[in-house]
Amino acid sequence: MRNGSRLRAAVFDFDGTLARPALDFPLMKRRVGELAASRLGGPVTPAGLPALEWIEALCGKMLPAEAQAFRRDSHALIEEMEREA
Repeated sequence: MRNGSRLRAAVFDFDGTLARPALDFPLMKRRVGELAASRLGGPVTPAGLPALEWIEALCGKMLPAEAQAFRRDSHALIEEMEREA
């Protein structure tokens, strides 16, 4: 609140249409890929998927317990990058 006024609207610009994003999405995907490669034992390719969808696709290549840990660690990595941005 500023000067006693209330917030009347919030704009979320997830695709960078209105503002320049501070997040480095290619770096985010590289870091997720590095994490996945360490778990899967070899390089992985994002195949054009957004980061969160790619994480889920990679989880499909892992055993359930591994997928759960990878999902948790990947989301923590993304949240860290978001806080830094």
